[in-house]
Amino acid sequence: MSLFTPRMKLRDAAAFCDRFGRGLRAGVDVLRMLDNESRQGPPAQRRAVGRVIDRVRAGQEVGEAMTGDDYFPPTLAAILSAGDESGKVDRALALLATHYQSRYDAQREFIRKITFPVLQLVAGIGVISLLIYVLGVITPMSGGKMPDILGFGLTGPTGVLKFWGFLALIAAFGVAAFFVWTRNVGGVQNITPLFYTIPKLGRSIQTITLSKFCTAMALAFEAGLDPIKSIRMGLNATGSRYYRTCHDEVETSIRGGDDLAGTLRKTHVFPDELTGAIEAAELSGTSAESLNYLAAEYERRAVDAVAFLATTASVLVRVLVMGVLIFMIFRVAMFYLGTISGAMEPILPRR
Repeated sequence: MSLFTPRMKLRDAAAFCDRFGRGLRAGVDVLRMLDNESRQGPPAQRRAVGRVIDRVRAGQEVGEAMTGDDYFPPTLAAILSAGDESGKVDRALALLATHYQSRYDAQREFIRKITFPVLQLVAGIGVISLLIYVLGVITPMSGGKMPDILGFGLTGPTGVLKFWGFLALIAAFGVAAFFVWTRNVGGVQNITPLFYTIPKLGRSIQTITLSKFCTAMALAFEAGLDPIKSIRMGLNATGSRYYRTCHDEVETSIRGGDDLAGTLRKTHVFPDELTGAIEAAELSGTSAESLNYLAAEYERRAVDAVAFLATTASVLVRVLVMGVLIFMIFRVAMFYLGTISGAMEPILPRR
């Protein structure tokens, strides 16, 4: 996998699945629909669909062809593979269109909630930058330089550039961390369980991932696939190496005679709530129907989880802005209080 391969955006994925699914339901040939899609979307998407067309013409199914391409999200390839197995590609695409549109709407809500706090942060940085600049260009009446009231050793245009450089390093570190995590550089996603231990926040992150697993599993069972293939597709759909590493353990467990719930429980990566619901479904003989219900339930919870993460991020940014501004106000206040105290010392009566 190339680290710099572009990835399909949620909005593009939702539009692709909707167009492709409607075309197939109308009876249009798969290759003809793919040929139409090769002229839709951004350049990276058109090239990726062109590669899929070549693989389909070579005899691969659509889901299999997408699995070998880094542009398409793992969830898309995994669920389409389930659709290929069952002959219900149009049904799979309809589910995916809803899934990705829901994710896109949640993403937009996330951005909406953090936009104002981020603007506040930018404004705060602007105020500090202006203060640093003024300290370097204004000359006091007594001559010399303005005192460094912030205590950072930064004044004038040079100080502003150093301040911005420091902020750029922090931003670059954040972008690099996000890139390393999403591309699973060095298997960093293996530390996923550490995030799950964070109260409330960890549960939200886990819910978003499990919603992808349940959606793929529901379609696989609806298609009548065997448990090994079903779980494998579900694990691939999570897009997380932490879950995908359970492949071999899952296959060994099922071949050893364990049921689906017991297999998932042995991996120690799924919550008891999920495995318990699946176990009840197996006992009642309603696995497909129950998984469809679980998929819908976890999809709803995922939307709530994204909203919670957006609110949390918004609050954290606001607290950061307030903290920085309060810190600066105290720095300036302490400087002037020190100056006033020093100026009054000669005229204070001695005891």
